[in-house]
Amino acid sequence: MRKILCALLLLSLISVASGASLVVSIGDIQGSPGSTVQVPIMVEGATDVGSMDIMLKYDASVLKAVSVETADLGKNAIIESNLANPGQVNIALVDASGINGEGEIATISFSVLGETGASSPLSLVEASVFDLELVEQQTTISNGAFTVAGSKGAGYAFFLITLVAAVLAAMVIRKK
Repeated sequence: MRKILCALLLLSLISVASGASLVVSIGDIQGSPGSTVQVPIMVEGATDVGSMDIMLKYDASVLKAVSVETADLGKNAIIESNLANPGQVNIALVDASGINGEGEIATISFSVLGETGASSPLSLVEASVFDLELVEQQTTISNGAFTVAGSKGAGYAFFLITLVAAVLAAMVIRKK
């Protein structure tokens, strides 16, 4: 009977410990055609995270991955990335001192290839997280999307052309 109680107690402690979940997420981002955008990878509930393996998929006709860098929360981490496959970014991150808290862990820079109105899912296909003892942590993933928004410069150019045309028209009318 004593062994059964000890086993039940141990199982309840394991289920309580595994109930905590780390969230890895990407938000919804916008950018104009031809620009470079920064897409942050966010984490919530990080406790002594020693390593992460992340795979992000996106539409290669809309975006092109350019680089990956650590962000504030991952500032002490060593990061490696593979951008060789269009439409996919693989990230490996290791921090021997452990990552704790919430915030931006890494940032992916993308060139915007798509035209205004185009969009791409930002799908975290995989996010494996391990603590400092190399125990895999329960992880929840939250995906995002990217939308190509209209260029602010186009509206300004139209305004300038209209202004110049109005000034020229006023000068022609004045000469008559």
